[in-house]
Amino acid sequence: TFATPGTYRVSVEGIGCSLPFPIGEDVWTKAFYTSVRGLFHQRSGIALGPPYTPFVRPRGFHPDDGVKVYHTNYAPGPDGTGGGGGFKAIVAGKTDEIVPNAWGGYMDAGDWDRRPIHMYVPRLLLDLYDMAPEKLDTMSLNLPESDNKLPDLLDEAMWLIDFHMRTQTPDGGIRPGIESAEHPRRGEGSWQESLTVMAYAPTANMSYKFAAAAAHAALVLRDKDPERAKKVEASAFKAFEWADQQKAKKVNESKNGNQASIATKAMGNNGSQASKATKAKA
Repeated sequence: TFATPGTYRVSVEGIGCSLPFPIGEDVWTKAFYTSVRGLFHQRSGIALGPPYTPFVRPRGFHPDDGVKVYHTNYAPGPDGTGGGGGFKAIVAGKTDEIVPNAWGGYMDAGDWDRRPIHMYVPRLLLDLYDMAPEKLDTMSLNLPESDNKLPDLLDEAMWLIDFHMRTQTPDGGIRPGIESAEHPRRGEGSWQESLTVMAYAPTANMSYKFAAAAAHAALVLRDKDPERAKKVEASAFKAFEWADQQKAKKVNESKNGNQASIATKAMGNNGSQASKATKAKA
């Protein structure tokens, strides 16, 4: 029941004192700001530095710097990249098709790939915004987009959605992410990548997940940026419809495969019966 604002320590006789801790209305603000800013520092495709952060890092993985991203026919599982032994499959599926404007997203743990599991980021940020829009409408995260019409938290949520919209296939499929031909070479930063870079083939699973996040974003954006909301909504519908088509294809292929198997068995049975009849006649 004690809730008087201030800085305190818990003291237990014979044991000692805790570290100082605050009690107040905004006690979680610093922790939230620090953690969510980690996303900004993991952004791919932009340079980092003042006035947005004291940490300086050149821009990496941007097509304007000569980086080429090739389409690979390989697609990972729902939440994996197929790393390790999967690199061979990624490279084996490489084509000469360039995926244009394939920059953005978040770099993963210690290397530069963009993974399907990152789709949790906008989904969680959008859920959080729904819980406290009044608080988050005015919270500055010191982003390059901080001077636009959107709350900063929504700008961060849109960073990954925009990446997937840029790499969406013309027919609506969403690519699970981007991967290099191997783990980073020693001594190379993201802006120095010398390995071949590839974008995964689109999958129904990823397209459904994107459609859910993008539709949520479009709903939140309607009152803040109607034109952008329309584009995001259209992209979400396109991804969902493409995923449905892929699902229907699999169902039909499965049915056709089962029917072919039944027909083959029937032919085998007929042949066996014919053989028995021939022997009986003999």
